Amino acid sequence: MKQITVVSLSSGDPDLLNRLTLNALKTACPLILRTDHHPISAWLRQQEIAYRSFDSLYDQTEDFDTLHRMMAESLWQEAGDSGLVYGVPDPLSDGSVRQLFSCRPSPEDRVEILPGIGITAPYLSRCRGALRDPDWRTAAASSLFSAD
Repeated sequence: MKQITVVSLSSGDPDLLNRLTLNALKTACPLILRTDHHPISAWLRQQEIAYRSFDSLYDQTEDFDTLHRMMAESLWQEAGDSGLVYGVPDPLSDGSVRQLFSCRPSPEDRVEILPGIGITAPYLSRCRGALRDPDWRTAAASSLFSAD
């Protein structure tokens, strides 16, 4: 059985990472980030936490559907019984995380998403008082293509 643990890197402020996420980042072997261009990368280097990213795949693909599929396939190939940790800004809206479920090699293979603060929470908490309509939603831009 293969295991992939997905953690939320949120906005990149290490003070917003919960204990589960911090522990996963510190003990991961391997730790893979969606991108090294995320603000948390500098903190990981300061903490001497080794990781690698999928930045090279961005240049090899022409669309996000292909990119997300390639990321997910690569993660499943590398995941073993001991598993791996995959860091993204917001697991609930990330297309590569969605693909992890779609291209799971076998039903026994597991994706565990650790609870954490998503990418929008820090920003929305700062501007909530300025929002007049109490009925607001956030959505990934990619979801707008299929919206009615």
